[in-house]
Amino acid sequence: MPTLMTFASKIRELRESKGYSYRKVHELTGFDYSNLSKIEKGRLSPPDAVWVIRLARVLEADVLELLELSDAPYEILELARGRFSESVIL
Repeated sequence: MPTLMTFASKIRELRESKGYSYRKVHELTGFDYSNLSKIEKGRLSPPDAVWVIRLARVLEADVLELLELSDAPYEILELARGRFSESVIL
């Protein structure tokens, strides 16, 4: 049975594949490196959507995939999918 990818494991996989340290990700995004370590170890929940998008850009990852793994709110996911409409917020 395949293992489900979690936000934490996906971020770690992406970061390591780029050869980036926690500090390097911090330099590129401004994201606190100690919090990134805690997220990867499952001791801290995924960050909000803005930070997920920043991480995705720096790690050259699929934004929608990371947003889905981070359990982003429905409205954010719809925006990322390009399906957002005013009816979503009404």
